[in-house]
Amino acid sequence: MRTSIAATRDARAGHIPGAVNIPGEDLAASRERFPPVPKAPIVLYGDDAPQVARQLVDWGYRAVRLLPMRYADWAAAGNPVASGPGAEAIVYDPNPKPRAIVDAEGKVRLVGR
Repeated sequence: MRTSIAATRDARAGHIPGAVNIPGEDLAASRERFPPVPKAPIVLYGDDAPQVARQLVDWGYRAVRLLPMRYADWAAAGNPVASGPGAEAIVYDPNPKPRAIVDAEGKVRLVGR
């Protein structure tokens, strides 16, 4: 699952398809949106992502990762992007395909080169 940690206006301007936008200051109020599975993989990106990652680890999540690039670099590399509101719900798939994401239309796309 991808979680955009950015101001809502920034996320609406551009985000990774399927990402759920949760501004860092709203994290505590959004705790129940995360799956109750400590091994659920969570990929974060955005300015507050490192601080949010620490909080998620404190909550017991063991597979928290940071996207190793800025959103602008993701888009410049030709990876899928979307604008407008992000996904509403965080969805945990216990059997995801490696290096695959689900876009806004529900299509599985490979990322990276």
